[in-house]
Amino acid sequence: MFASQIIPELMLIECPDRRSRRRLEHREAVQIDGRLVMSRDISSSGLSVVTRDPLAVGDLVRVTLAGSSGGPDVVTAARVVHVEKHARRAIAGLAFIQ
Repeated sequence: MFASQIIPELMLIECPDRRSRRRLEHREAVQIDGRLVMSRDISSSGLSVVTRDPLAVGDLVRVTLAGSSGGPDVVTAARVVHVEKHARRAIAGLAFIQ
């Protein structure tokens, strides 16, 4: 699925990386509490997503990632650690809960 199918006016801006863990580009649809959103990047400690749904710092959410090569989906808990609000969308940083 393409980002434009989920959020047609999607525009991503390159920002300096301040994180200690290596992030990989991950521009795929994922589910947050059953709602479809577009991911931006992923690391061993978390995930960045673009969403229209309201998320607040501290929220606990369930993240579902599609399994690789037709394998089972990966489901994990995460905490919202960052929210950058824009006109009709938000970019949220989620930290996986181990």
